[in-house]
Amino acid sequence: MHKLFLIILLLSFISCSKEYRNEDVYKFNEKIANRTDIETPEELARIMNYDFPPETEEPTAVTQDGQTKLTQYALFDLEGNPTVEITSKNLGDNTYEVLIVHDKFLDDSVRAEKNLFKTKQTGKKWQLLNWKKSWRCWKDRGHDHWGTAPCS
Repeated sequence: MHKLFLIILLLSFISCSKEYRNEDVYKFNEKIANRTDIETPEELARIMNYDFPPETEEPTAVTQDGQTKLTQYALFDLEGNPTVEITSKNLGDNTYEVLIVHDKFLDDSVRAEKNLFKTKQTGKKWQLLNWKKSWRCWKDRGHDHWGTAPCS
């Protein structure tokens, strides 16, 4: 019985291991290689990911316990009202872990996307060290948990 429990536990860890898909950081690092105008990891995240809908309010930022959380909402009245939340954590040595959650996509199958990356600032320049991505599907369009399986 004890062995069966351990096997089930091991399988659950294996099945959860695809929560993120590794992304290639090379193209983005090439894109920002000569930029010295990026001041914060949150600004880097906004450059990295989102052409957010044009009618959005200015983001609000809250810093607590060494983490900064930036939230931006769509101003127009659409079903779901898309949101983007960027949370960064200073890991020391000018290295940051940044989580971006874009929820309520204006898409018929993908509901939300989550990007997690580690970045380092050297002088006035930034470099992504790693980047992982996952997503959730709308109800009846695939998985409703964070994962990497395609939505339908």
